[in-house]
Amino acid sequence: LWVEDAIAGVTAKMQGALQEQEDIVSRSDLVKSELQDAVAKAKASTQVAQVQMEAKKVVAAEAFKNMIENRDICEAARKAEEEGQETLNNIAAEKESFEGVISNQLEVIKVGTFENVSAKVNFNELAPFLAKIDLDESLSQALPNTCQRIAADRTPFDALVLNELESRLKGMVDKLTANAAAEAP
Repeated sequence: LWVEDAIAGVTAKMQGALQEQEDIVSRSDLVKSELQDAVAKAKASTQVAQVQMEAKKVVAAEAFKNMIENRDICEAARKAEEEGQETLNNIAAEKESFEGVISNQLEVIKVGTFENVSAKVNFNELAPFLAKIDLDESLSQALPNTCQRIAADRTPFDALVLNELESRLKGMVDKLTANAAAEAP
């Protein structure tokens, strides 16, 4: 009997140990299942993050491309503005030159005394501007003599020639003013 009791005690202990091991295995399986779920969630989260990162890379690349294009557009606009300003400066300088000719050389010719300046020198200063205005042949031929004649010796035709010259020079100033307005930003 004593052997039977000892075997029964050992069997009970073994069954208890077996139950403990089965409980450990069961808890391990549960932990394993939870860990597998966590790994699956982490993998899914990583895949979502990778997709989002790839999308952000595409957006960033597009933004960089747009930035480069906008930089090029700005550079072209800056260059066009500089060229436009240069054109405006040239028009303004030419207009100022014509205004100077009207107030200086033309006034001396109109007064016709040539007290402080040679009539020929004065006409030679005016001559480059004549090529820039629209003159018919008869006016072009009459101008050198008319412009160098003193006022007392002028004929009515000379007065007509000088009035037409003044009108054409002022017309050029008006044209340059209009050109500047058209070129202005």
